[in-house]
Amino acid sequence: MKNLYLYMMPLLCAVCLLAACNKDSDSNSESAYTFSTSKSTVLVDDFSLQANDDVLDNLDSVFFTIDFDNRVIYNADSLPVGTDVSKLLVNILFMNTVKSAVFTITGGKVAGDATIDYTTSSTDSIDFTGDVKLTVTSYDATNVATYDVKVNVHQQEPDSIMWNRGWQSGLPGIGGRVLQSKAVLKDNTIWVWTDNVNDYQVLSKDAGINGGVLQWEEVTTSSQLDFTAKVSTFAASEDALYVLDDEGKLYSSADGVEWTDCGVTWSTIIGGYEDVVLGLIGSGEELMWDMYPRETEPTEIDDDFPITGMSQLMMADNGWSKTRQAMFVGGMTKDGGVSNDVWGFDGFQWTIISDDRYNNLPEVTDAVMFPYYTYYVKPSNFKATRQESWFMLGGIKADGSINKTVYISTDQGISWAVADDEYQLPATVPYSYKGQALVRWEDVTFSDLRVRRRNAPDQPLVSWETPFIYLFGGITNSEWIEVIHRGVLLRMWWDPLY
Repeated sequence: MKNLYLYMMPLLCAVCLLAACNKDSDSNSESAYTFSTSKSTVLVDDFSLQANDDVLDNLDSVFFTIDFDNRVIYNADSLPVGTDVSKLLVNILFMNTVKSAVFTITGGKVAGDATIDYTTSSTDSIDFTGDVKLTVTSYDATNVATYDVKVNVHQQEPDSIMWNRGWQSGLPGIGGRVLQSKAVLKDNTIWVWTDNVNDYQVLSKDAGINGGVLQWEEVTTSSQLDFTAKVSTFAASEDALYVLDDEGKLYSSADGVEWTDCGVTWSTIIGGYEDVVLGLIGSGEELMWDMYPRETEPTEIDDDFPITGMSQLMMADNGWSKTRQAMFVGGMTKDGGVSNDVWGFDGFQWTIISDDRYNNLPEVTDAVMFPYYTYYVKPSNFKATRQESWFMLGGIKADGSINKTVYISTDQGISWAVADDEYQLPATVPYSYKGQALVRWEDVTFSDLRVRRRNAPDQPLVSWETPFIYLFGGITNSEWIEVIHRGVLLRMWWDPLY
């Protein structure tokens, strides 16, 4: 016994010493441990809907986010329009065994006001058309957490473009019937040059949005210029505005007020590419493409390169080239043929982007093409993924009629197909030719729309950015359209879910 005592004493002392050393640290970690334990006793670990093909295919695959800090359970990707959520069965997993998990339904269209304890009645359906809360009580009844539970359903088709008539505005600086106009985007500011029947030109820039309508600031008029601008050639690079005069001389300006003769004479301007502007120089068989400021010598164009009637040149980013692309569609070639090709410029050369095997575009001149967005919704779980998409509309077809179909490309101009009905223009927006479409990101606030749902109480979302489409000018029924139409993809306009 004495020997055993001698051996045990050092061990006991070591244990006591260790306990004494850890006393302070234990007091520091106790609150964290208690918080963690408290949280886990009422934590919903997984939430899902049970399968019901009568309601919706793959209903049990819908993903739900569980936000414990804000006590919210919700599906970020809303269910399709018309989905009946009044009688849904749910599956819930908890981090630990709980005493009760009670659904409180207020204002349900079917259930009215009701209370259901999931722990004792897991086969009872929940009416998610009302306000639904889930109150979880820990097994020892010492902790309680109440979650807002939302099964979000789209009230409108989200993947459609809305052209709000209340957002329509007139072309700036009209003062008489418009003969032509041209709109460009520079530094997220829209510039519009108009020319009327009184031979009076006005260059304006936007002064912001008021109630969804563009406001304008006059920059300069024809009486203030020492040259006559060819309005149809108006273009912008990242750092300058450009236009040709009636003799083909190229002028540049940083502010639209002071203009400088660039010492270059072109037959037309194609458009801006980053910090340069592209155009055609020469005539007839000696026509070449050129740039200003000139980084390369003028280069001969291909026989099938359009020389007139191209759409506005637009920039795009992509994952299959090292540099950015600028693209236009359609136009008329040197031999008088009408093209349906999409041409791209990468900073060094021009090439055809579209693939004839998958290009369903009509042969067209003076069409509108612009980059925008669509969403791919995965059928298995309704998860929506944003994808950059190109749109083409309007223009004059080879038979002389106006193209009244919207086409779309989701692979950056390689293949094209007729866009879904949700993307076709409504009757309030006429199809035309010689117009432009500009896309600008703008802040949207709750005051700009009817809010679909509230945000997390401690994380109020004041505003978010949304890309708006501005459709300018163009000719229809032999008249220049003097109305600017503003559109937006509903999914990107609605307030984001918290």
